[in-house]
Amino acid sequence: MSNHPPLYELREPASDSAWKSVENAGVVSLITQFQLLHAIHTVHKLGLASELLKAAKRGLEVESFVTKLDSYLVHHFLNYLEVMGLLVVRDGRVQIASDWAPYFSEVAGAQIGFYVEAYGPVISNMPYLLRGTRCYGVDV
Repeated sequence: MSNHPPLYELREPASDSAWKSVENAGVVSLITQFQLLHAIHTVHKLGLASELLKAAKRGLEVESFVTKLDSYLVHHFLNYLEVMGLLVVRDGRVQIASDWAPYFSEVAGAQIGFYVEAYGPVISNMPYLLRGTRCYGVDV
């Protein structure tokens, strides 16, 4: 079970029960992990993972990369990564939270990138591939 507040608070027994069973089954956790995978992939694609690893002890100045990107979205993205426990943002500097350092490694980035970029399109097209309306190697 997660540490977030429950999703079932509709005050309708049938709806609350349905939401509670979905959450208890781990669906919310699965969605969270899916989003986190893509967020980590983004950090790698932007080149931030290697920069954060290089600046592990002192942290990376947020403004050093915010100016190259959409500052509004970057601040919200960093906030998301901090809320999820991956980063620590303090006094205008950002650091990788200690338990998450392996996710920012070059090997992790390559593996995550492979699955997101190679398998992502295949998996998202799976209904069409199974129906035969798209062909692997041609359409996907």
